[in-house]
Amino acid sequence: MADKTGIEWTDATWNPTTGCDKISAGRDNCYAPLKQAGRLQAMGSPRYLTDGNPVTSGPGFGIAIHDAAEFYQPLRWSRPRKIFVNSMSDLFHAKVDRFFVARVYAVMLLCPRHVFQILTKRPSRMRRVLTDPAFPGMVASELEHVVTASPVKISDDAVTAACG
Repeated sequence: MADKTGIEWTDATWNPTTGCDKISAGRDNCYAPLKQAGRLQAMGSPRYLTDGNPVTSGPGFGIAIHDAAEFYQPLRWSRPRKIFVNSMSDLFHAKVDRFFVARVYAVMLLCPRHVFQILTKRPSRMRRVLTDPAFPGMVASELEHVVTASPVKISDDAVTAACG
């Protein structure tokens, strides 16, 4: 997660999930480079150690879900930003539960000052999740969770705007 980035088309990155599955040669050209993620894993970054062991976890070994303090970072940024969501993973990976996707969307709803940019290599799953008639209710439920669990004070106005 970075407030500044070398990516020319965005201002910041936000990684609610990290990791991937190396299942094909096409993965070699992924926007979450294994070399960079591997370096972070080797340095012991907990965001890249899905089971705590650098030998058996991290990039190429699965997806890690991050619902800790860093998860709420966009709520802390008061200056508007273009935010690349999951520069080191894919929000619509099959191993990312749709309730967690709804939680990510709840955070985005609470931050209308930002522009969130989501890239995916799984447009079919994205379409299924986002067009599911149950998804808006899931986002509403997760919105309540985010407001309750967030270490960042969320104004009543922000909640009203997100629910409006």
